[in-house]
Amino acid sequence: MNLRYLPLIFGLGLLLLIGSQHTLGQTSDGVSIMPDNVIQSLLHQLHSAPTQLAAKSAMQKIKARSKGNIPSLFPQVVYYRAEIKRKLAAKVISSQEAEKLLAGTYSLIKEIAPTQEAMRNGGWKLDMLEAIAPYGGTTNSLQKEQLEWVLEKIDYKGARERDYSTYGSFLKKSRDVPNFGLIAYMYDHDMQAAILTMADVYADDATKTELANQLQGDPKAALQSFADRPEWWARLYVAEMMKKQPQLRDPAILRKLEKDDHPLVKEKVAEITSGK
Repeated sequence: MNLRYLPLIFGLGLLLLIGSQHTLGQTSDGVSIMPDNVIQSLLHQLHSAPTQLAAKSAMQKIKARSKGNIPSLFPQVVYYRAEIKRKLAAKVISSQEAEKLLAGTYSLIKEIAPTQEAMRNGGWKLDMLEAIAPYGGTTNSLQKEQLEWVLEKIDYKGARERDYSTYGSFLKKSRDVPNFGLIAYMYDHDMQAAILTMADVYADDATKTELANQLQGDPKAALQSFADRPEWWARLYVAEMMKKQPQLRDPAILRKLEKDDHPLVKEKVAEITSGK
């Protein structure tokens, strides 16, 4: 090979790599969702279809595009819903039109979980979670809101109940690289379920039993104990609890957590001290 062409070959390879990242629906930093224009067009056709026949045709095209893995398209569903919210805020569309389009996105979930039983127990949940999890750290507030909409479908168990078992299965597959976006969501929505799930992923049986027992006892004593633990996810529980229940805040514990080196704990403590 003529070495003079190596820089050119390298440059072309880099362009192809960057192009493939955008084709996969990711920005170059892998955090926010970028649109796949074909899928976005099909989603619009599906949710604004004037007839059942037109909707069926659009759904068939979406299924073909997904190659049999509809959950893999949910980053694009998230993007689509976020765009509807953006257009609503900009008064480009009416609230009635937005409501109709947003409601239509349930049709894709019904394709993969057509019954309530399937919704609760289907193995599709892990597939969907794996598809959207890479975007959990996005700073795009509209996308974040819609990512949580999907997560609420994954952890739905019933009125005021959440099932974090899918999250546990997901986190066990990547123990060394925890997904902070998902974990932050878990603690924000159900602290007790979150810490017990994290214990199931990272702790031995004795530790899991100890933590579960402490959670059933005096809340202040539990916070004191958890604040002294080496596991960052136990200390995150303390920070989250003190944020949500100010009456449990202890100045000494808060000062200790202010020196914590874990980013999720630091972020939560900063929210407390800033009054967010």
